[in-house]
Amino acid sequence: MSKSEVIQNLLDELNNQNQIYIAIIGIILTVIGLGFTLFSFMQLRFSDKQIKKMEDDFKKDFKQDFKIEENNEVLKDMKATLVEVRKNEKLLKEEISTATDLNFECQWRCKNVGLWRLENVGFRRSIGTLQTV
Repeated sequence: MSKSEVIQNLLDELNNQNQIYIAIIGIILTVIGLGFTLFSFMQLRFSDKQIKKMEDDFKKDFKQDFKIEENNEVLKDMKATLVEVRKNEKLLKEEISTATDLNFECQWRCKNVGLWRLENVGFRRSIGTLQTV
């Protein structure tokens, strides 16, 4: 064997070893890639199911803890009562305004006619009531 043949055999052997190493690295990267893909898919699937389950559990617990439906009914009743109270308040204000206007009108008329003093027509004022003389 000549030197060139020995060198060629050595180069061929190095080439074979490099191809084996590249194949091993390729297989390892492929396995890692498949593992990562499988892990990502399972994580995504697990996350969607787990998130949905956690949301449902939270809603269920929240409704039980705070009794949302009962509180909503009470709130509706309170709103209806508040509306009624506001209507009654308006009516009372109107009645008070009317009574005050009538009182002022009566006082004005009584002054103008000369009947402001009830004693002139035979009445005497005692504590909060009128009595005839």
